[in-house]
Amino acid sequence: DPSEATEVELTFTSNGHGTNVRLVQRGWDRLGEAAQLRRTRTKNAWGAMIAEYERACAQSTGDRARR
Repeated sequence: DPSEATEVELTFTSNGHGTNVRLVQRGWDRLGEAAQLRRTRTKNAWGAMIAEYERACAQSTGDRARR
């Protein structure tokens, strides 16, 4: 449902030693009373996805070091 959509912005920036990843999610105000529950659920989901992303990056870095 488009009325429940939020905006997600991902930015990747080189920091000299790797890459900083910044995630910003906006538009919670459009959700009215449902915003707090959705924000909590989404925070938990992002937490799981970010942990997996970090794991994959660490594995990739380790793979490159072994080459």
